[in-house]
Amino acid sequence: MGNWLQDPAVVNGVSGAIAGALTATFVCPLDVLKTRLQVQRISSTTRVGIIGGLSAIVKAEGAKGLYRGLTPTLMALLPNWAVYFSVYGRLKTVLTTRQGQQVAATPAIHMAAAAGAGVATLLITNPLWVIKTRMQTQHMNISYGRGRQVRTEYKSTFDALRRITREEGMRGLYSGLAPSMAGICHVAIQFPLYEAAKEGLGVVSAVDVGAR
Repeated sequence: MGNWLQDPAVVNGVSGAIAGALTATFVCPLDVLKTRLQVQRISSTTRVGIIGGLSAIVKAEGAKGLYRGLTPTLMALLPNWAVYFSVYGRLKTVLTTRQGQQVAATPAIHMAAAAGAGVATLLITNPLWVIKTRMQTQHMNISYGRGRQVRTEYKSTFDALRRITREEGMRGLYSGLAPSMAGICHVAIQFPLYEAAKEGLGVVSAVDVGAR
């Protein structure tokens, strides 16, 4: 079916997207509940458990309320994994090439490649994460953008994309980008540790194959 199916970057992206899609679908109700609890005001006397919270969502919105924001999440998974692993592998190759020769990758190189891949991934997928969060919380009378409340629900992912672009511009689509960028330290720490553990175990991953 084509050599592109044998590209490790493609395999990583598709495999990651499939695994991520199944996981995201399974945990979506908990993600919806978590997001709503993070943004709502809770008094000192309020007690919201997992079962109680999920039951309240179903009672108010039906079962579909548990899966709000799932579509943009699924749409973001393929570019998220494809961009991250491909950019990480390519950056790692570039940073370990000296005058046409490959040199050993250091922890600093792993951190730089992971951070670069994280930035590239966020720039591409951030609008979809914004849409996901808004679709999960649009029934809570929360002000979005320039202090305005959503008077009409977003009908779909594409409707949300169109309206946010029209009403708030690119700034709206990239809300929360700065703290997300700060969160890149997570992968900048995780991947060097991953590489060190993998090297210690003598494991060669598909990311390395794609970088060669």
